[in-house]
Amino acid sequence: MGLRELLSDNTKIWIRSVLSKLGIEIGAYSGSFAQHRGQLINDGKVSAVWDVGAHIGQYGLRLLSKGYLGSIVSVEPDARSFAELSRRASRHARWTAVEVAISDVTGPATLNLSANGQSSSLFHMKHLHVAADPKSKYVGSRIVQCTTLDRLQAKLTMMPPFFVKLDLQGGELAALRGATGVLSATSVCEVELSFAELYDNRVLGKKWSRFSPPPALRCAMSSGSSSTQRPVIFCRSMPCSAAEGSAMAVRTGSRNFRSVCCGAHVSTARLCVRIGQPAPSLR
Repeated sequence: MGLRELLSDNTKIWIRSVLSKLGIEIGAYSGSFAQHRGQLINDGKVSAVWDVGAHIGQYGLRLLSKGYLGSIVSVEPDARSFAELSRRASRHARWTAVEVAISDVTGPATLNLSANGQSSSLFHMKHLHVAADPKSKYVGSRIVQCTTLDRLQAKLTMMPPFFVKLDLQGGELAALRGATGVLSATSVCEVELSFAELYDNRVLGKKWSRFSPPPALRCAMSSGSSSTQRPVIFCRSMPCSAAEGSAMAVRTGSRNFRSVCCGAHVSTARLCVRIGQPAPSLR
């Protein structure tokens, strides 16, 4: 067992916070996606983070370890993962865990349960996904309750501006359709985009231009080198410092930003204009 496994979550957060004050970042090198995400959160004066598709709370812990002081709402429908998520969230006064599925409708739905707990989805999984990760295969199902982000916000009344992170194994677009109110108060939105059909109803990068959320969110940056799916960040506004860093992150993350954001099916400029703003300069 390594040192990471021996340390408690709170100890890890404390160590990262102390090192961060000394200018030392663990796992976020200068110019990294994580560093620029944090910069956008700070520049957007984010008060509450919606962590939708939270699994066991890794994302929330990462934010806390970077010194984030606002509220976090972590949403997870899989009871197996929610138990650990709830345990972690209970140790932090501003972290709320909610066991529900997010979509554009309300009511019961069937959640397909994956063996690894991270790939559970409301949609059928394609063979490509199982072939790439055999541990992601479905091993059962259960009935869960669905709601929309707007309805959840009406219940929890979180204070904006928001940061919305969506990783829903095929359900991202439905979640956005049910979040027009939340999106209107959102500074930054991070979405896991697919560039290969991993689930039925999965919206590929090339189809995202069909959706135009209310706020002027524009494509800021992407991360990783996977040819199947990557996180992409959209933001309402991007200060010069963030824009410069984002351009660098894009260039270091991929030879072609258009292929990162749009699966080489629609230009970056077209995607960003349809969302609301011109594409950032990548000169």
